[in-house]
Amino acid sequence: MVQSTAALIVGFTIQGLAVARALASRGVKVYVVERSDEGTTAKSAAVKFFVRAGMKPKELTQTLLDLRRELPEQRIVLFPGSDRTVRAVARNWEVLGQHYLLSWAAHVDFVPRLTYKSAVLEIAQSSATRFPATCDINSTADIAQLSRLRLPVIVKPNRPPGQFKTFIATDHGELRRFVEGRAEQLPFVAQEYIEGGDEKLVFCTMFLDRGREVANMTGRKLRSFPAGRGRGTVIETNSDARVLDAARRYFAGLPLSGPVSIEFKMDAQGELWMIEPNVGRTEFCVDAIIQSGLNLPYMEFCYALGEAYEHLANEPRQAVIWFDTQSDPLCYVLTCLKHGKLKPFGKRPVFPFLGHGQPGLVVHAWVSLLGRKTAHVRDAVMRRVRRLLGATPAQAKT
Repeated sequence: MVQSTAALIVGFTIQGLAVARALASRGVKVYVVERSDEGTTAKSAAVKFFVRAGMKPKELTQTLLDLRRELPEQRIVLFPGSDRTVRAVARNWEVLGQHYLLSWAAHVDFVPRLTYKSAVLEIAQSSATRFPATCDINSTADIAQLSRLRLPVIVKPNRPPGQFKTFIATDHGELRRFVEGRAEQLPFVAQEYIEGGDEKLVFCTMFLDRGREVANMTGRKLRSFPAGRGRGTVIETNSDARVLDAARRYFAGLPLSGPVSIEFKMDAQGELWMIEPNVGRTEFCVDAIIQSGLNLPYMEFCYALGEAYEHLANEPRQAVIWFDTQSDPLCYVLTCLKHGKLKPFGKRPVFPFLGHGQPGLVVHAWVSLLGRKTAHVRDAVMRRVRRLLGATPAQAKT
């Protein structure tokens, strides 16, 4: 690069770790800002870590402005790690844009809309994309509308991430009680649930330049945790023309740049129903895309800098299966046992920590897992002892 450049990742889960490795592999200086450096990802040698308390949306702008004074590079590209961060950055881009670069800086007025479920539905309707019947729940007065939905019904936060990811109700009484019990967490979106297992969830990831498609990759979820409702923990990349066509139809004509993705679920008749799009950041399973050969973070970095990037879409690719062994530690073992082979579906297995030349991350991940499990068992035993002794929660604390 002609000028001094770097990347700043805001939030550092295994998603951020994958982004950092992808950038560092191309010689990019990578900074991370997070509220704690206790997690396994913070031990990565690929980044310089900054711990800052002010990571909530209302505090983030000042945190980024203060941090910028400590970063010597002339141009720094921001990589938001969550929908909440995307919204905060967009809302304050008039100020932040004087100090940072962003792949979707030209669309800061539009991108946040697609982090809300209600806006997602509007675009689905205008693009003739199948989308399950939906109700917005903005207050308890909207609960009466839920009876119109065909059971089962899945409930999600309208502004993810929320205090829960999804909830599936099999009767309207259960649905009403769930919403009433979480009224302080509104707004929600409730929609008819498309039946089918994890393997019916498919996705497409793209890189766009003001709406023009530059690169794409499709894939399929094979396992989620918790099953059927949670984040995908076993994901394969593949080539699926139907999913690609459906993604193109949804994103056609939208003012978007940088990485985007969209998830669908296939019903019993083989029809694709949109679950949700993802814009303004890479999706949580971006590691699967990167390890398949499509380096989205580096494309985004070059694009934001105005450097040549389109040639990166033509680099060699290899279909893989990605196992999120942090969220679902036994997912690889269980998948191998189910299929009776070490390379399920004949594809190369890849992992968040193993196989990246940093064995210390693997050790730290397992030590952390054992610590969490030990604490969970200890707490369960103590609760049981208290019940046997007849102690109340208040008595147990004294």
